[in-house]
Amino acid sequence: MTEALLRRLDELQTAEKARNAIHDYCLALDTGDFALLARIFSADVVLGLPGGDSIEGIDAVLDFFRTATAQPATHRKHFTTNVTIRQCDGNDVSGECYFLSLLGDPGNLVLAWGRFAFTARRQDEGVRITRLDLIVEQAPAPVSFLASGS
Repeated sequence: MTEALLRRLDELQTAEKARNAIHDYCLALDTGDFALLARIFSADVVLGLPGGDSIEGIDAVLDFFRTATAQPATHRKHFTTNVTIRQCDGNDVSGECYFLSLLGDPGNLVLAWGRFAFTARRQDEGVRITRLDLIVEQAPAPVSFLASGS
């Protein structure tokens, strides 16, 4: 194989691992698997929140998500689609995707949607998210609002 082909394969592998990290992020939130969540973030991760605030460092980010998911719910589902890689050089990758989240108990479900923008870096055998921006376009609202046309 040529050097250029090997470099391209390396970039494609990094991009695919970044997509997997985004999916694992959603799975970890849905299942409460904080060990998985810790494995997908870098030690110096930055979490960008709606409104412009941010949280820095793996411990602070994990604490944020522990608090955010502390309330028990029958359904906790995050869906992602259109995961697009914008830049990848084999070690660093950036991209974005749409998300939809559904949370709550039967008869009391809350829906939200928006986008994730992310950067990640190859570490060890995987890719770790170094920055995740949560861009909420529809704040959590009862599913019933869809039927009302509001």
